[in-house]
Amino acid sequence: MSGARHEFDFLMNRCVTPRDKMKAEVLEKLVNIYGWIQGGLVSALRGSDITNISQEQTKAVGSSATLECSTANAESLVMWLKYDTNHFSNPIIISAGTALLVPDYRYSLGNSIENNTFMLKISDLRVSDTGTYKCRATNFSTNNTFTADVNMTVMVREPVYILDNSTSSIVVRQRESVQLECYAGGYPPPRVYWRRENRTLLPTGERIFRGNILTIQSVTRFDRGRYYCLADNDGNMTARRTVTLKVMFPPNVEGPTPGSKNGTLVCHVEGFPKTTITWLKEGEPLNYSNPSLSISNYLLNEEEDVIVSVLQLRTNESLLHGRYTCSATNSLGSKDQVILIETGSANMNPTIVKISDDQIENVGGTLKLECTTRDSEEYPSPHVFGQIRNLQLSDAGTYRCLISIAKGVMSTADLIATVREPAYILDNSTSSVVARQGDLVLLECHSRGTPPPRVHWRKENKSTLPTGGHIYWGSVLNISSIRTEDRGLYSCTAENGAEVPAHWRVSVHVHFAPILAVSQPQVRQALNHSMDMECRVQAYPAPVITWTKDGVELSDSQQHSHQLDSHCFHVLEKRKQDSVMGEAYTDHGTNTTVPIAWTKRSQV
Repeated sequence: MSGARHEFDFLMNRCVTPRDKMKAEVLEKLVNIYGWIQGGLVSALRGSDITNISQEQTKAVGSSATLECSTANAESLVMWLKYDTNHFSNPIIISAGTALLVPDYRYSLGNSIENNTFMLKISDLRVSDTGTYKCRATNFSTNNTFTADVNMTVMVREPVYILDNSTSSIVVRQRESVQLECYAGGYPPPRVYWRRENRTLLPTGERIFRGNILTIQSVTRFDRGRYYCLADNDGNMTARRTVTLKVMFPPNVEGPTPGSKNGTLVCHVEGFPKTTITWLKEGEPLNYSNPSLSISNYLLNEEEDVIVSVLQLRTNESLLHGRYTCSATNSLGSKDQVILIETGSANMNPTIVKISDDQIENVGGTLKLECTTRDSEEYPSPHVFGQIRNLQLSDAGTYRCLISIAKGVMSTADLIATVREPAYILDNSTSSVVARQGDLVLLECHSRGTPPPRVHWRKENKSTLPTGGHIYWGSVLNISSIRTEDRGLYSCTAENGAEVPAHWRVSVHVHFAPILAVSQPQVRQALNHSMDMECRVQAYPAPVITWTKDGVELSDSQQHSHQLDSHCFHVLEKRKQDSVMGEAYTDHGTNTTVPIAWTKRSQV
């Protein structure tokens, strides 16, 4: 068999679709026209018949590319082949001579007789056109066949864009964990990174985070705001998405403090969802219709949910004295701050201007308490500081800073301390499951911790869950009628914002009959040469795999060897044409047989 004939067999082995088969048949006709099949053996030698070829090109989507290949011999048969970047062993034959073998309107051929230059033009470029193109010139001017291959790479640049499955905005409770996800497309593949508005520090402690998923453990109110996901490829093209993170937290109150004028009290409130502010005197709500007072609320920062409430008392100074409270309430809780105004000293009394924020600490940690007052001419300005070490769950609660003098209570402020116990998975959770198709399967994940953890399920590699979607929230994952494709590894995660989440893995096995697949149903090999045949099997329980030839089971010998781990059957064969068949069966009596035709050719 000639080198050219062998080359044709090489191409035929890679034709896997009817369309590819048609291309190969056309090519065979061209081969016969040029007299490729010679009498006797013809050695296939590498030559240098190609004198010039286009260099690597980078193009934009929608543009066109022209590939040129010049030969030293006008009688050479020029072929264009394309190798995909992911499947380099399976080329696409685009053309042979003047025959275009790919039915694509975007391809066109041209040639220049003067300098023996052959051109392939691709218009309306797509990302799928990226790859390595090979110009193959075969010289028929001698008895020997010379083939020269020269490669060129075409890269089609696609603008960067953010995919729709990226996070756009998200609302999360304080102390929960959150993931901001951003995925981008384009070519070359873009890189993704995160930063915050005004380039402030990220919750991770850095200004820029590189990666698709930004994870924030135990969210605080200070983490709310705008985050920017940016994607670029080599700095030439950039896409951006703004992600708004809203954090739900109970009100935090600073003040009330006296304003610039006597009879004015100012209260700063933060909280989300929407916070309602109420002013009280001696524990009773003030009458908003009273002409001697006015209350004005100003939204200082909508994104950060900051409200300033101003109480203006229009009365003589002798009537101003009393105990005033600024009370803020939303669906997550309430917070009060108190100030006492005495006759003749509306701006003179000590006032708590700052108290430690609500504290969230883990068991064994330290709680820091700090309370600072406004200076007063009449009274000293106390500063209170304390610590509680080695925290226990019983230390959780409300702590009050109280300033008092001989005349009574002057001012109080509260902070709430939450003591967390890290989440952990209980031993009565599911560890593994073996089921048959159609069975009801319950995957249980039970956890504890303070506050009570939230539980969610994922499947390995972020595959779609049987319930639909990639995440299922809940302790019990219900698979109503399990299928073969539901088998695999599932992970349960319990988190409550304390340290790292707890994880639990569950393996799910489903009984199913063997499924056999062969990469090459028909294999050709020359006489006196060894060969490998591959058969891939999926089944549960593990199947018994046998190989037969003409109905007779084969076993390991000098001529045959079976490698179970690689599903490969090695044959050292010296006889004429034969066929081999692979068979697999499991212990529940089901078997599957796939024939593999093995054809051997003798060299002529």
